[in-house]
Amino acid sequence: RQLPSLKISTNQYDLDTHGRGESFHPPSPPDAVLYPTSMDDVSFILELCSDTDGLVSVIPYGVGTSLEGHLALLIPDDDPSKINGGRRAGGISLNMSGFDCLGEIEEGDASITSYWNAIH
Repeated sequence: RQLPSLKISTNQYDLDTHGRGESFHPPSPPDAVLYPTSMDDVSFILELCSDTDGLVSVIPYGVGTSLEGHLALLIPDDDPSKINGGRRAGGISLNMSGFDCLGEIEEGDASITSYWNAIH
């Protein structure tokens, strides 16, 4: 498979922004921020990361609220990637801001299956 043309950022501002939400959990910045624009991009990224035996965490990023603390990615005590009091050791953040498709529209029952960041 060919590597998709993805925007990738290691800019410190982007890393800090993608490692902090609105929860009380301390920041936990990723190693890189990737900006997929299609299902093929997402599939490719997840396929690559799955080949690392779970050593690369992948966190989807919408608008950054993360009231539940998922951007901090708290991990179990026995996880080998645990650092800094239980936060993740890097990983990647998938910024879904460029992913603006609706998905499937079911005309018969007027339902819509929405993907991430669908523009309304």
